[in-house]
Amino acid sequence: MVQTYTHEFDSKFFKGKVTIKKGLFIDGQWVDPVEGDMIEYSSLTLHLPANGKTITTVPGGGAKDVDIAVKAARKAYKTSWGLKVPGSERGRILGKFADLLEKHTDALASLEALNVGKPFLAAKSDLAGCVGLVRYYAGWADKIHGKTIETTEKKMAYTRQEPWGVVGAILPWNVPLLMAMMKLGPALATGNAIIIKTSELTPFTALYAADLLNEAGVPPGVVNIVNGYGMVSTHTFGLNGFLLLTRPLPGNTAGAAISLHHDINKISFTGSTLTGRKILKAAAESNMKAVTLELGGKSPTIIFDDANVDQAIKWAAGGVFYNMGQACIAGSRIYVQEGIHDRFLEGISKHAESMANATGSPFNEGTLHGPQVSQTQYDRVMGYINSGKSEGAKIHIGGERHGEEGYFIKPTVIVDAQASMKIMREEIFGPLISVVDPTNGKTITTVPGGGAKDVDIAVKAARKAYNTSWGLKVPGSERGRILGKFADLLEKHIDALASLEALNVGKPFLAAKSDLAGCVGLVRYYAGWADKIHGKTIETTEKKMAYTRQEPWGVVGAILPWNVPLLMAMMKLGPALATGNAIIIKTSELTPFTALYAADLLNEAGVPPGVVNIVNGYGNTAGAAISLHHDINKISFTGSTLTGRKILKAAAESNMKAVTLELGGKSPTIIFDDANVDQAIKWAAGGVFYNMGQACIAGSRIYVQEGIHDRFLEGISKHAESMANATGSPFNEGTLHGPQVSQTQYDRVMGYINSGKSEGAKIHIGGERHGEEGYFIKPTVIVDAQASMKIMREEIFGPVCSVVKFKTEEEVTEWANDTTYGLAANILTENSSRAIRMANALQAGSVFVNCTATMAVEINVPFGGYKQSGIGREFGQEALDTYTQTKAIHINIGQVL
Repeated sequence: MVQTYTHEFDSKFFKGKVTIKKGLFIDGQWVDPVEGDMIEYSSLTLHLPANGKTITTVPGGGAKDVDIAVKAARKAYKTSWGLKVPGSERGRILGKFADLLEKHTDALASLEALNVGKPFLAAKSDLAGCVGLVRYYAGWADKIHGKTIETTEKKMAYTRQEPWGVVGAILPWNVPLLMAMMKLGPALATGNAIIIKTSELTPFTALYAADLLNEAGVPPGVVNIVNGYGMVSTHTFGLNGFLLLTRPLPGNTAGAAISLHHDINKISFTGSTLTGRKILKAAAESNMKAVTLELGGKSPTIIFDDANVDQAIKWAAGGVFYNMGQACIAGSRIYVQEGIHDRFLEGISKHAESMANATGSPFNEGTLHGPQVSQTQYDRVMGYINSGKSEGAKIHIGGERHGEEGYFIKPTVIVDAQASMKIMREEIFGPLISVVDPTNGKTITTVPGGGAKDVDIAVKAARKAYNTSWGLKVPGSERGRILGKFADLLEKHIDALASLEALNVGKPFLAAKSDLAGCVGLVRYYAGWADKIHGKTIETTEKKMAYTRQEPWGVVGAILPWNVPLLMAMMKLGPALATGNAIIIKTSELTPFTALYAADLLNEAGVPPGVVNIVNGYGNTAGAAISLHHDINKISFTGSTLTGRKILKAAAESNMKAVTLELGGKSPTIIFDDANVDQAIKWAAGGVFYNMGQACIAGSRIYVQEGIHDRFLEGISKHAESMANATGSPFNEGTLHGPQVSQTQYDRVMGYINSGKSEGAKIHIGGERHGEEGYFIKPTVIVDAQASMKIMREEIFGPVCSVVKFKTEEEVTEWANDTTYGLAANILTENSSRAIRMANALQAGSVFVNCTATMAVEINVPFGGYKQSGIGREFGQEALDTYTQTKAIHINIGQVL
């Protein structure tokens, strides 16, 4: 049975008893942790920061408890939340919750002050922020809209903003409830269900708020709260919210379980960079869940001679001493221009001294400064102070314990600190590659393959160019002009480029030329965006304003696939250059020709040296070097999910670079009885046999309703046969179907065909080599395939489809969604209501109605996947967002301290 803890407060600010339930809040109920899980660490001991004494213990959940919570969240998302509940209703419930938070502000602020040690009035201010934050997102709940996008006269597109599903949130200890609401508010407003892991140090306010969620009418399972330890697995300092332990924690801690769980779609974490790195790796190793990380900081405060010195002292002191310095945005590096330096130093030292004199219990009326949250945090801060002294810095004021008990440290000002000191830095070449003609297997030529040293040279060139001749130093209009000139040159050289692409990839010339037209259009599209990338001005108060800037990342790495080489290069180069980034492009070792040709066109267009750098190389050399490089700020990769996982881990292990991944797919094509069968055959065949099936969006699982199944099967088999009869050199006029790109790819596709046969599926047509040389495989149609077979679950990347009969809409929806991928889906029906209903139900980033993905992707419509099909979006305006980072600037226009 769940126990309770009652604390009686008797202060000027609040008098009364406050009771919290000491359990896990799962599926709308209070439960104890699963017996036998986390035995050694089944209780979290909570200490009063003001005196170091034990307050109480609360149960700590583990992996089994997280799994129960995830199941509850998934059920709630599917049955009583998500898009089943109108945004207006979600907003109403969140608004009610905000009202309850406001009603209970004094009790919550008292718990926060008790648990964290911050002064009561500071805690109450944080609680006001919680109320405002939840109300803000309540107001957004019915305003989350997609867009309609003009494409052509005979085709339209629209976007939907869909919830991820089940979200995990891992909280820090410094501002516990505000951090919880920062994640809960937008998660619930957008329709997600959530599992919140409180900090093991400060769970009180989240536990209290759980009952308010029930009272507000949040359906059971939508919010689940699990107390427990974080991502610690070895004896280590607990940076920003994790304990210094004397022995390892087990691997099934709550934080680790959330990070690794395969049915959590997204995770949001606030805390240390060390822990964020572990979470990002765990996401990569599990189900490639989306990750939002708000990590550590070492923020500068810069004060010029012309500043109002008295105000600067107050703002700077508040900026670093707020919350006892326990804030990721603390301005702990203060740079003061020489003309006012001494005056400022004297003033901030007096301010620090006055705060030291007002240090004490959070419930004393005059308290301005409280304790560190724990013994671990106290030891950590004192360790940095001692490190600074040992390295030659001097303590100007503070730097020592306050009092005899508790975790109090006097506000500290250090001088003579050098940039290399810990206190100023921490929060505290290769082989030749053979290029082969896939039509005959013979080597065309060799190109040099770069390695880590070459990548490093390219990065240095890119960084120099970004800092001196590109980036925000060049107006968007000029970047757009240069990109427009480059598009003109691509168009001028289109036949040469298409010929190289056909030679290198093996695709028919006309198909290659169509891809090249897409390249031209894509570069022109982003050229047009270059001077239209704006921030926003945001209303705050009468005496304060804020605005945002969309700033380039700096140096971007792009790793290309081999299937549509130049289009994939331009898909990354276009938005990267339009937004002001410099780029290093690693071509596929199989298909480098068109990128190498285009390099001279970039020079001719006037792109400054170093802005675009092209490195040929293998994935495990040049690709790895890009993924691991500490001076690349963002990476964009298109390719397999397996490689994408490695890149995500490398990003986590290096400098936490931003990552966009456009990965594999196993897209369904669903054809209903009322579809135009002749058109459906053509669209479905094009959807899987385009580019010899070498497309991530290939619709290789074709589900046909029983009324037209036999007619469709006959038609697509004839279509496959006609393509087999038009197989040959990409430069022959009648060629419709070419070879696989390499011997490896040929062997892979034939391996899948043989696997299907061995598991009991039947080859209806094709399934064998075409001709005596080259890597040609006949277009293949398979029947009697079961959902459990490899050919139905894994990406084949070849001209192979399985045709499966279905009866009902509900049945085919379940089958279509039964995959770890979610890149695209195709629906063919004359029933518009069904089309929209199905489009909404299918778990895919792009849905195509009465057309198929490979022949209908538009450059101005966002493209990307759900599940393990990727992170982020390419194409459209949304791609620009992935090549910029948002900076918020707050300006005081009259607020005086």
